[in-house]
Amino acid sequence: MNNCFEALPQRNNSYKWKDLKYEDTLSLDIADMDFNLSNEILSKFKERIERGSFGYEFEGESYYDAICAWYKRNHNLKIEKKWIVSTPGVINGIKTCVNAFSKKGDAVMVLSPLYHSYVTATEGNERRVVYCDMVYDNGTYQVDFGKLTSLIETEKVKIFIFCNPNNPTGKVFSKEEIKKILGICEENDVLVISDEVYEDFIFEGNTFHSCIEYKHKCKKLIVAKSLCKTFNVAGIQVANFLIYNDSLREQYKREKSKRSYMANNAMGIAMTENLYTYGDNWHRECFDYIIENMDIFKKIIKEKYPDISICKSQSLYMLWIDFSKVLAPSIDIEKFFLDKMHLKIANGERFGKEGQYKNFVRINFACPRFIVLEMIKRMDEALKKYERKI
Repeated sequence: MNNCFEALPQRNNSYKWKDLKYEDTLSLDIADMDFNLSNEILSKFKERIERGSFGYEFEGESYYDAICAWYKRNHNLKIEKKWIVSTPGVINGIKTCVNAFSKKGDAVMVLSPLYHSYVTATEGNERRVVYCDMVYDNGTYQVDFGKLTSLIETEKVKIFIFCNPNNPTGKVFSKEEIKKILGICEENDVLVISDEVYEDFIFEGNTFHSCIEYKHKCKKLIVAKSLCKTFNVAGIQVANFLIYNDSLREQYKREKSKRSYMANNAMGIAMTENLYTYGDNWHRECFDYIIENMDIFKKIIKEKYPDISICKSQSLYMLWIDFSKVLAPSIDIEKFFLDKMHLKIANGERFGKEGQYKNFVRINFACPRFIVLEMIKRMDEALKKYERKI
């Protein structure tokens, strides 16, 4: 196992580790991995740095070749170069889509639980968010297609932001579910934006299907891809939107051109080429390490606290955990974890409407093993002392 996973990297300017309440707080909330890249990969970046020039750059053929080769090699997915529109960050790209393909006051639909930045990207551009809650049953989430169809029709939805794999639940949507979603949106002239940034974290025994595989089901489709989660390089803000529809692609580019910040930087271009070319082994070892972290946690928690329900996720490097049978409904779960355990976690209320999922937490397992073991120890000690008050 690569030793770059065992030690906590230097994170002096990391938002994840900023302004912690207690000196020994362990930060497990933001979806940032606490791992260094391998020396092999870093040596490629050093070669680029040693060129010495960092002016305005555009994406050359080698950029698109690296992306296409990665998806063919790792996902058996054939991508045409002309579909690829580079974008500095998925959320920036979604904001661009919202502005390009809807007008103020229009409705944008999301499935919840959801990544909250979809809400800010929508409401920040004066559009309405329409929530379609997935149904939670026995540790899994399912789409209520009747409700989805009804909301699209009654709310006159213009855009559907689809997160697959789903953050925070780890649900991987089946090809049947994807086809059905795309078909409903096609029938109602709804643009689908499919955020697929966690596609490289699929657990064994599950199969990921990209919406681009079923593009014939929906003419108005944009698929967001990014290496930022795959290789823990969110700070470089690089994403690639796949837009197979020529007219849609030109409309997106026109809107993108209005924004001076909507261009990739020199290092982002270099990192994309190098990571998609040389990063396979690092990512494989990284994900194996994360899965071991999760397995350790699930085994111990299941034995000691069987009433804690861990969502039966199929992907991600976080777990979505339900404490409703262990902690009182009135408890401030984020404060409880921070003050009683010195653990900073993502409160479930971040992932839905106000008051939703208040007894859920999302915990990040992309960290050195000693942090996971210490987290389990602190959680066990705090829960043993806790007396439930109804």
